[in-house]
Amino acid sequence: MGRHNYNPTHKRSARAARRPAFWCLASISPAALLVAALAPATRAQTQAPPCCTQGAPQTPQPPRTPPPPRSPGSAPRVCIDPGHGGADPGASGFGHNEKDIVLDVGLRLAQLLAADTADTAGGGAWEVLLTRADDTYVSLYQRVAAANAWPADTFVSLHTNAFNSSAATGIETYSYQEGTNSAALRDGIQAQMTAAWPLPDRGSKTANWYVLRETWMPATLSELGFITSPVDVAYLTSPEERQLAARAHLFALQAYHGFPVYLPDSGTRTYCTAKPNSLGCTPAMAFSGTPTLGGADDFQLSATALMARQNGMLFFGFAAAETPFAGGTLCIAPPLSRTAPRSTGGSPPPACDGTFTFEFSQALMEAEGLAPGATIFAQIWYRDPYHGDATGVGMTDAVAFTLAP
Repeated sequence: MGRHNYNPTHKRSARAARRPAFWCLASISPAALLVAALAPATRAQTQAPPCCTQGAPQTPQPPRTPPPPRSPGSAPRVCIDPGHGGADPGASGFGHNEKDIVLDVGLRLAQLLAADTADTAGGGAWEVLLTRADDTYVSLYQRVAAANAWPADTFVSLHTNAFNSSAATGIETYSYQEGTNSAALRDGIQAQMTAAWPLPDRGSKTANWYVLRETWMPATLSELGFITSPVDVAYLTSPEERQLAARAHLFALQAYHGFPVYLPDSGTRTYCTAKPNSLGCTPAMAFSGTPTLGGADDFQLSATALMARQNGMLFFGFAAAETPFAGGTLCIAPPLSRTAPRSTGGSPPPACDGTFTFEFSQALMEAEGLAPGATIFAQIWYRDPYHGDATGVGMTDAVAFTLAP
């Protein structure tokens, strides 16, 4: 069934208070994580993920007592379920394991939901549960029990497909039944995924899989692509494409829960402490535009109140620091990259009206091998030959930003 079967009473019309909450499976009470042996798997389809095709396990199932109703308008709770893990690699192809691919996509989705919660300009507010956040084996029973005990409002399981022929290719998304809220969410994910990746649309489908059948909330299972296909695996193993897959799931969740479809802000911010220069001015960094590899190429970093007519350089790296250095603070942890020196301009010295502007262009991002989801930390250093500490080095505060697709 299509989107027209979606029950509008499931939507949340009021924006919930933005209180990000993240849980890993270990944070749920032990009573909710009873361990039970699983029945032997029986593959419903040749290309189906082994961990999801189990029928009725021989052990007692989670109690069928519905959880108490949650407060209207509260932040939707999303359980993200990266399939497989630990000793269970899932499907494999071309030297890659399913468990690694879906974990990365799941973590990226969790980060996007966190960013959406923090960004009050649009989108929604969320609470998130990851059934696993590292390479750990978690049984199907544990995954379902955790989602039911929390309780989640939606359950999104992530997998890759496989087949004994490399010709099989494309994207498909599953729910337990048609004509349900699960099917509505499933259709939204399928539409967003096929818009994000130009792979064949294998359609929305149903399956009698444990994580779809035994969860109390609307539940879906995404087959992102075939790990056994040389075409699909190029998307499954690309950091940029994984980010687009995570974003597709974010957009589907936003639409399903009644929020505007919105890509949250990257969270660009200033941090650390600038070193006052020899004239007593405190330099300050600023930014404009959006740090993205695919949108408008307009992201700039700048600084004001620098010593005039001196050379300055932008340093950047991949971790923050606040280390005393040269009478100021080194705000980036090594290893560092730097730009070529350029003049700060301004009035004849001594003056502190110098400025520094640097276009952190997409060409530079690509040349540095940067991918969506990478967080960059940047600081400007400049000459200050009049400083009493004799180091001759001026240092700004710093900017942290995360690259969007």
